[in-house]
Amino acid sequence: MSRLFEEVPEAREFCDEIIGHVSDYRLHDRESFSELFSSVLSTSQIDMQGDAFAPNALEQMAAQVSREPVWLGFNHDPLVPPLGRIVAAKVFFAPQSQLYFMTGVIGRYEASSYTSFATLQPQSGQLATADIPRPEGPLATLAFNPHEISADDVRDVLEDAPDFVARKPVFAFRKAADPIVVITVIVSAWLLTKNPFTEKFLQKHGEAAGELSLGLMKWLKGKVLALIARLRKPRVLLEIHSPFNNCLVDFVVDSQDVTVLTTALEHVQQACPGAYALVMQVKEWEPQRVVYVWEKSIGKWLPLYVTSKRGVITDRPYLLAVEWRGLSVAGTARVVNQRVE
Repeated sequence: MSRLFEEVPEAREFCDEIIGHVSDYRLHDRESFSELFSSVLSTSQIDMQGDAFAPNALEQMAAQVSREPVWLGFNHDPLVPPLGRIVAAKVFFAPQSQLYFMTGVIGRYEASSYTSFATLQPQSGQLATADIPRPEGPLATLAFNPHEISADDVRDVLEDAPDFVARKPVFAFRKAADPIVVITVIVSAWLLTKNPFTEKFLQKHGEAAGELSLGLMKWLKGKVLALIARLRKPRVLLEIHSPFNNCLVDFVVDSQDVTVLTTALEHVQQACPGAYALVMQVKEWEPQRVVYVWEKSIGKWLPLYVTSKRGVITDRPYLLAVEWRGLSVAGTARVVNQRVE
């Protein structure tokens, strides 16, 4: 990092300017940082995993930081609420090194920066999940990191998948010192709210929709959970990822125990109305992501945190001392000739 800052002094000047005027970049009046850190966030150089960001990908990432909060995680663990965010970022070219790099200022949060769920205004009325429209195209898609899961395992999971499951998975990149394994299944809100075991559901949607819901659960239990159980990794998470009203709703299970995973899946459909109602409850915050965690000790899905353009809502902020080496950001991309675009 210091080498690139020495090579391109404008990058250091950019960071110093941001730090000197950080109050101009606050998301809300209570946002405060315990620490500000200048860093080279990414480069166009091929990394240890054989990947590299194309210059246009770096520009897109910097533009995203300007457009909306990009959160600071810990080892890409979705069960750790954001520790802070990238305050600002910009792409520079280093002529001697012949590479592009994105530099930025990272801010670690003070406890006062978080908002409690208890302060939210109660939601009026009930969310009519029956009115959620069916999307065009696949109803479910597998997402994975090829550095964590083999191509053979992915082919096995998708081989006998229902017709409504996309045959082309999504590549989710995660770059961290000690990344965990996350297997994500993106499921439409329309399908995830279809509970075929109620008379009201059958009267409204008929047996065809019920068969889709049953097919999803059969595939998840028979293929996805089986993959998680047989992986020899220190820690594997299952993430059911459901886009709703321009927000991403995630249900996360931290277990490789098939019994625990199965029980959690069987309760997802019951938790969906409450999760989607929470999205609507905080709609003025412009929510980006709502994360629920399966608490196996009580057998319930509970809200863990919400990220939004107005900050983070959580009752369990992660404020333990961690080393900078574990901090991470995440996203999705496609790889072309070992360059991420």
